[in-house]
Amino acid sequence: MKVVIEGTPLPSLTDIMDAMGIQVSDFDWYVSELEGCPWPIASNNRWLTGEDMAALYSSHEPTFSWGIFDAVARGERPAIAASPFADGNEAIWAPTSYAPQVPGAKFEVVFWDSSAVVVTGLSDAQGKALHMAFPRRSGAKCGNACG
Repeated sequence: MKVVIEGTPLPSLTDIMDAMGIQVSDFDWYVSELEGCPWPIASNNRWLTGEDMAALYSSHEPTFSWGIFDAVARGERPAIAASPFADGNEAIWAPTSYAPQVPGAKFEVVFWDSSAVVVTGLSDAQGKALHMAFPRRSGAKCGNACG
């Protein structure tokens, strides 16, 4: 399932994780195409442990204009042939299913040009949880299978 959240303010990664009832530290993360502040440049286009992600978020409280976060099971880090990207990636907006760009990722969070957050690879329960946390009446929109 894919959920598209629009409106201001956009949720942070931790807001999204909280809405799904999971923790950033539950996964390893491949982060790419990050543009935001404050965020250490050395943390772009690379793997981070969940603990590292949680520490970065707790100490920096970043806001992203662009960025992709792929969550994988802890300890599983597939080879990355090409870093995931958002800018110019029309597949993200395709009405058909869109899978995370990292093979084996549990889900992917895409911050799109400061105007939307696209979360894909979700279970039905995770998609419904996001829809409930960011309902249409607050300016948020859910796409593909959200009620």
